[in-house]
Amino acid sequence: MRRDATRAALWLALSMIAACTVGPDYRRPRVDVPSAYGGAGIGSRGGEGLDPTWWRLFGDERLSSLEGRAVAGNPGLEAALARVAQARAVSAEAAGGRYPTIELAPTLTRSRNPLTSSRPGGKAATALVMPFDLSYELDVWGKVRRTVEAARAQALSAADNHGVVLLSLTANVATTYFTLRSLDSQAEVLARSVDSSRKQLALTQTKRGAGLVGPTDVLQAQAQLDATFGQQADVERQRRDAEHSLAILIGQPPSALSLPPLPLGGDPPPVPAGLPSALLRRRPDVAAAEHTLASASASIGIARANLYPSFSLTGSAGLASASLTGALGWANRSWSIAGGLLAPIFEGGVLRAQVEQARGAYDEARATYRAAILQALADVENGLTDIGALRRAGAAYERAAASAREGLRLTQLQYEQGLVDYLQVLDAQRTLLGDELQTAQTRGQRFVSTVLLFKALGGGWTPRDGARVLDRARAGGPGRRLTAVR
Repeated sequence: MRRDATRAALWLALSMIAACTVGPDYRRPRVDVPSAYGGAGIGSRGGEGLDPTWWRLFGDERLSSLEGRAVAGNPGLEAALARVAQARAVSAEAAGGRYPTIELAPTLTRSRNPLTSSRPGGKAATALVMPFDLSYELDVWGKVRRTVEAARAQALSAADNHGVVLLSLTANVATTYFTLRSLDSQAEVLARSVDSSRKQLALTQTKRGAGLVGPTDVLQAQAQLDATFGQQADVERQRRDAEHSLAILIGQPPSALSLPPLPLGGDPPPVPAGLPSALLRRRPDVAAAEHTLASASASIGIARANLYPSFSLTGSAGLASASLTGALGWANRSWSIAGGLLAPIFEGGVLRAQVEQARGAYDEARATYRAAILQALADVENGLTDIGALRRAGAAYERAAASAREGLRLTQLQYEQGLVDYLQVLDAQRTLLGDELQTAQTRGQRFVSTVLLFKALGGGWTPRDGARVLDRARAGGPGRRLTAVR
């Protein structure tokens, strides 16, 4: 009966200690979001079902291969995973504060001092001490619990930021790839223009030889051809730069990647936007901002706990003997136990200033969280608007190019018959070249905007992905992509 009463008292004491956690408990701030997106009138159903390998929706095996190589070899993504491992280790370190510290510090002393010996000349003495020292700070005010909360939230934030890096990486690979293919389309347009300009130059030279036109027409035809050569060189330069950027993204030297030309055709896949309320669960940057906010909330409790007294227990138990013979006997046992209290009396306002600092950090984190939500909504709206506008612009440029193509054909016929001068031919050539280049550029922009919308919607990321990354990046373990330094 007495033992049961002791246990009940101990359980009551522990419950009271657990109930004394100071500081606010984290609650997600309420943020008002619109019920639907307004951009471009694109449907809102199905956005929650985005696949993490969203780039496969483009049906391009070359892009899928580049994405896989980037995820496997990009050093920035590897560094992000290493940061997750560090944050996880900090969280584990904080969790260790829940338990007492036990240390073993054995000492063996052999000494001789004639001043302390009763025999002439002194006598050598042996002393063996084998203590187990224990120290433990009672978490009366929940300081350790709040520290664990803060560290865990920071670890989750690091895992979410790994998702941010991963999403940015895959989006950068896709946008750079489609930019390169758009340049291939522009190169194809310029190649056709060069062929047409050469034919026009040959015709003009023939007419010049027959005395039908003056030297000015030949010079103008040559100038048009050379200008197109200059545009070709600039597009080739941009393509090589894009190729180099892709190589860096996949973790390779710039000269290690060479992609054959492949003009961009067709239309990008449709992107279901989903509902704005679901966006908050699919953006890793929003999740990272919220976990940072939760950590800041727990830090207020840590600062408030410092205002109250701290209670500690220390103890020591072991063996002590003046002789090695029988040193491990039970009769040589020794022990001690002590309790202590440390209460702040006067700190010059330092501790309360730390509480205010923690509250200020929380307010900052809350504003950052709200800003992340607003930016996420803006990214999606911009993506929807861009896709709709570029689709309409692309159709208009295609119609303009078709009209310019027919206009050039008719103008060339009139020039051959001597009905118009060469300036009209040049004007028709420039118009067609501009419209075709603009068509190719707009198609590339449509693909890039579609990629950016996938990114704005979170690219299929979920909070479970962050938890999996956190579990994978185990401190001291091999990790999925961590390498040991020897």
